[in-house]
Amino acid sequence: VSGEGLIDWKYDRASSLYELDLTISAMMMTFLYASRGTVDPAQGFIPVSYREKRIGRDRTVMIDHAAREVRFSWKPREVKAMPDGIQDVTSVVMQMTFLMANDLQKAQVGHRFKFPVARMGEVKFWDFEVMGHPVVETRLGRYTTWQVRRIPPDNVVDNDVKVEFWLAPELFYLPLKMLFNKKDEVQLWVSLQKIRQVAA
Repeated sequence: VSGEGLIDWKYDRASSLYELDLTISAMMMTFLYASRGTVDPAQGFIPVSYREKRIGRDRTVMIDHAAREVRFSWKPREVKAMPDGIQDVTSVVMQMTFLMANDLQKAQVGHRFKFPVARMGEVKFWDFEVMGHPVVETRLGRYTTWQVRRIPPDNVVDNDVKVEFWLAPELFYLPLKMLFNKKDEVQLWVSLQKIRQVAA
């Protein structure tokens, strides 16, 4: 099955607010993964909400930094503690890019990152590792990338999505490719086809 996707990235310098949407359409179905928050020059991405919209489901995770709580739109009475450095499923890729772009030591093969990630109904720690710097061929040309993969925890049953992506420093650190491995063995490949930059 193939379809089309759009990564829509907006940032307002005056307010430091960002909007990051990943929309995927295939077989007359549309999936939305959306992050909202601010960007701090020292800390990077600070998400305040994360939304997932799939077939018959539209849910939002709210991250309250003042109260240090994570809440869920469909579970109003359930509250999770907010760890330091929290990200959501979409912002975590951008946060890793921010850290590597500001400290190239973190882009070296074998370097690991650990983030608390707000997901659908829970907060989990995800580990990522820099796997290499392969050259990736695209419609836009050949680019040296930073290949990063989520590493499942040892000796623990892990049903979270497996994530792998290839970032291109020459193209504003955009992901040239992304791979999502679902727990039901379904693989989702996303490949960059074109870039459209709109002046702010």
